[in-house]
Amino acid sequence: MPQIELIELTVDEILARCPQTAQVFRLYKLACVGCAIGPYCDMDTVADTYHIPMQRFLDDLHAAIQESTVEDKN
Repeated sequence: MPQIELIELTVDEILARCPQTAQVFRLYKLACVGCAIGPYCDMDTVADTYHIPMQRFLDDLHAAIQESTVEDKN
């Protein structure tokens, strides 16, 4: 999943497509997993609300996705 796609998705869409990303949200101590506004909250909103660096956050989300993809292939 290219990074541009993650930026366009809501929190709930990311978690539904890639549940392994929940660990990244927890690592950043974000209250996104299970949040009532997850269906409406995009990555820009997450980064702005929690004052986290967007690119690093996206990189970590992608790393979690890649790790899971590699494990699935083995």
